[in-house]
Amino acid sequence: NICTPKMLETIDKIILIKAGDNHNTVLNSSGELYSWGNGESHQIGIFDNVDQPIPILIRTLIGINIVNLTIGTSVSGAISDKGDVYLWGYSIGSPVPKLIQSLQTAFAIDLALGDADNCIIHTIPAQEVYIYDVDQHQYPIKYELLKGKRIRQIAQGEHYKMILDAAGVVLSWGDNKIGQLGLGNDLENMPVPMPLALESHPSIIQISCGTSHTLLLSQQGDVYTFGEGAFGKLGHGGDLDVSTPKKLIFPSSPHEEKMRQITTSSNNSACISENGIL
Repeated sequence: NICTPKMLETIDKIILIKAGDNHNTVLNSSGELYSWGNGESHQIGIFDNVDQPIPILIRTLIGINIVNLTIGTSVSGAISDKGDVYLWGYSIGSPVPKLIQSLQTAFAIDLALGDADNCIIHTIPAQEVYIYDVDQHQYPIKYELLKGKRIRQIAQGEHYKMILDAAGVVLSWGDNKIGQLGLGNDLENMPVPMPLALESHPSIIQISCGTSHTLLLSQQGDVYTFGEGAFGKLGHGGDLDVSTPKKLIFPSSPHEEKMRQITTSSNNSACISENGIL
């Protein structure tokens, strides 16, 4: 184990990093993907389902300029500069990146993965959202309930989904047993997208979903968290669940710290301040 940050020296000019529960993937400025970690479910993107202790180039994507990527528990995904979507992993039925041909008539710009068998895809110019549930469908299905809505970002946890629209409003739907939708604890699930109610109505600019908790970043640099509180990952002290968005306070800061980026994984959360402090 390594308990302090250590520079990764084997890849030059990294522009995007995604860390999952048991594997990691990075994108460099040449549009190449490197992955390492647990390979049991083929989430690494190579033919062998063995662990990779050092970053390995995903060779089946050589020649394809990748511009965006995401990873789930046992599946990974990427988007090319042509708007094509590639998925790989055990639940997808492919050990290496597989082109989702049914989406080639659209242009994907964002992709979110949650549990192993489900993902959400945002395409332009029609601003359409597709849901791909591998257990139920052979190809992504257009999600008509969001038809015509201008979308800034999509995100997904385990069995729940969120979108951020162009007006800075967050909508959520899916499982809500521990308040992960941010809609209160009156309902165990929400079958349709519902807007979150935040005190003072801040404009949200980024969302990040863990397995069962969520972080929101406002235009003012404030962070709100809700959902499962185990391991203290909500940042409010203790490990209680929170079912509605609650503003995060940074007591160690001599002044009110403003954040510029947020991220989550299954059991932790992180923020980067405007001053570059993690």
